[in-house]
Amino acid sequence: MDERNIISGTAAVAFSGMLDYLYPLRWFALAGLIIVFADLRFGIEAARVRKEVIRRSRAIRRTFNKIVDYTCWILLASSLDHALGEPFNVPILSALIMLVVFGVEINSCFSNYFE
Repeated sequence: MDERNIISGTAAVAFSGMLDYLYPLRWFALAGLIIVFADLRFGIEAARVRKEVIRRSRAIRRTFNKIVDYTCWILLASSLDHALGEPFNVPILSALIMLVVFGVEINSCFSNYFE
């Protein structure tokens, strides 16, 4: 019983720090998921218009790769915000980074939509 309490307490301490670190960017994570799934949908529609074979495994792999990429971008934006934004009093540094990254993905969605 004591071992379980020690493990639970250690996990709570470790994850609470990580949660405090990433909490300000929670809406960017949700927006990233929405944009990735929108890009998936528009990409499938564009492939149908081009009469290409739609391989489900490739679509799933590319979608998961984008989710991992956005997770990395969120971690980078949060790290840069803590390292540069707070000392130099730039409170929106992480938001600017994420908006640039999302702009690239939205451009991809529009190019697939208008194809």
